[in-house]
Amino acid sequence: MVRASLITIFFFGYMTTLIADDREPLYLILGAVPQETKPIVAALADRERGELAGLEYFEGRLGENWVVVSLTGVGKSYTGMVTALFLQEFKPDAAFMTGTGARINPQLRTGDVILPTSVFLHDYGSLGEAGITIAGLQPPSVPNEAPLLENDFGIPSDMHAKALKLIETYEKHSVEVDGESYSVKIGSGRVTSGDFFGVPQNRIDVLRSMDVDIMEMESATFALVCGHFETPFLVVRSGSNLAQATPSKDYLTYGPIAAYSAAKTTTYLVSNW
Repeated sequence: MVRASLITIFFFGYMTTLIADDREPLYLILGAVPQETKPIVAALADRERGELAGLEYFEGRLGENWVVVSLTGVGKSYTGMVTALFLQEFKPDAAFMTGTGARINPQLRTGDVILPTSVFLHDYGSLGEAGITIAGLQPPSVPNEAPLLENDFGIPSDMHAKALKLIETYEKHSVEVDGESYSVKIGSGRVTSGDFFGVPQNRIDVLRSMDVDIMEMESATFALVCGHFETPFLVVRSGSNLAQATPSKDYLTYGPIAAYSAAKTTTYLVSNW
């Protein structure tokens, strides 16, 4: 992978090494679990395997673009750690989070894809008798003096606009769910993250009142870290099971369908970025 060239020159008897600005773009793709990235890894041309701090990754080409693909693991803590490691090591030109999430919006079908305009943490704040009161985030630098950050992280508008433009020419893939085959819908929306795999109905009602489409466990932390590193980013999420308190059985049924759907969409976007 060509990222930069070192040029050694002699100037008035002194040897100087310069870095030529001829590197080609590199894009990072992260998913939480293997089923979310396997179709992307399988699509890589010139694929090579590597490790970073004991974490497996694959690099290769999607279309004409060089990419690095890896897993964050489930939840906010692992996602923050892995995203920071890979942004620091590879310094990608843009980062993409692909994967699945429970459908808060009942109008979404399994396999439908949301390209969110914003993501936020729904479990950061104070837990009282009436539920969670979401708070602003305290940045790590100068914690006693720095202002709180907004909890809602907007997807960079140019990234989101470019994704929607590319989707206009995408021939939508189909999925089969409960014996019915249909073409998926891909559109804008809102995604929220937290460390809850399942939530009770009263929490689902609150999230619906906040115009949430999909609830998952990684994207908001991914967005927060990308923002800190000033790396452009995009989130691609496909709905799996309807949100519920005990989703394990339904997730095992519908999660693989959603993972495939998000991976297909992400592969198309990054291949043509």
